[in-house]
Formats: sequence, C-alpha cells, structure tokens
Amino acid sequence: MRYEFSIIIRIVLALALFIIPLILGVNIFQKLFEQATFNLVYSFLEKSGADPQPGSFSVSYAISILDGVATINIVKYCVTASAYYLLALFCIITWNITLWKRFLMFLIGGILIFGMNLTRIIILIVTLLSNKEIFQATHSAFNFFLSFVYVILIWSLLSVVFRVKTVPFYSDIKFLTREMLKEKTRGK
Repeated sequence: MRYEFSIIIRIVLALALFIIPLILGVNIFQKLFEQATFNLVYSFLEKSGADPQPGSFSVSYAISILDGVATINIVKYCVTASAYYLLALFCIITWNITLWKRFLMFLIGGILIFGMNLTRIIILIVTLLSNKEIFQATHSAFNFFLSFVYVILIWSLLSVVFRVKTVPFYSDIKFLTREMLKEKTRGK
C-alpha cells in the first residue's frame, strides 16, 4: 500500500476511535470491561472469604466487605478505559504493520491490561483493608502507572514479539521529514 494512502487511512481511523464514541455518547472500552471487572473482583472477594455484599451506593458497582468495614466502589474510572484507547491508538497509527498483526497486538495487549487492572484493584483492596492512610497514594501511583507507563511497556514488548520496526508517530514524522527534504533539494 502506498504510504500516502496508508497515513490517510490511519489518521481517519485514529480520529474515528475518539470521535465516534463522542458522537454516540458511549465509551466503548468502558462498556466492554465494566461488568467483567466488577464480576471478577466480586468473585475474588467471595473466594477469599471477605463476605462481599453487592450494593448500589450511588455508583454503578459497589461492594461492601467485612460487615461494612470498607465499601469498594468500582466506578467507571476503575476500568482504565484510557489505557485501552492508548493501546488502540498505537495499534492504529503505527505504520507498516498488517491488519492481522494490529488485531493480535491489541487483543494480547488488551488481555494484559485487563489482567494488570484486576491485579491493581485487588492490591488496592488489600491496601485499603490493611492501611487506609496509604491507600490514596497507592491508588494515584497505580492509576498513572497503568494508564500510561504500563501501556508503553506492553507496546514495547509487543513490538519486539511481533517484530514491528516502526514507532508510532515518530516513524511517520521521520519519513515525512525525509520526503520533504528530498523535495526541497529537487526544487533547487
């Protein structure tokens, strides 16, 4: 596929990734992972003997555990939809990889994000129950780590595994700059 056609398609798809959910008013990854996240956290608490009680405490998903000692609110931000969007953006915008590789990279990366997010929530629950004072700091640190750093680490790992030789955004900028310089020197 010609580069010019490829970059136009990738830019349109990247914009669609963000514009369509805005128009429809639906966060795609939120809808996909919200219920599963809640169910698996609830199941973990149930198996660990914490006696979770599902409830509605003015949020979509809430769990009261240990006879009301703590209430865990699984709010929409617990799903870390932004991490999935960042991974999807990397998969869409990266030059010179096949559609099948993009799909596999997103699928594997999405599974890794989901698994890390569940681990993060469980660690936060344990932290909340054992030391409420450090819960907020741990919560903030995990949010930054999972939403940004972990996705970049996953992308780097997937790039090595799938032998991706281009870098999102950078490879396009490098290519376009080189082409503009060629045009400039031809024009003289």
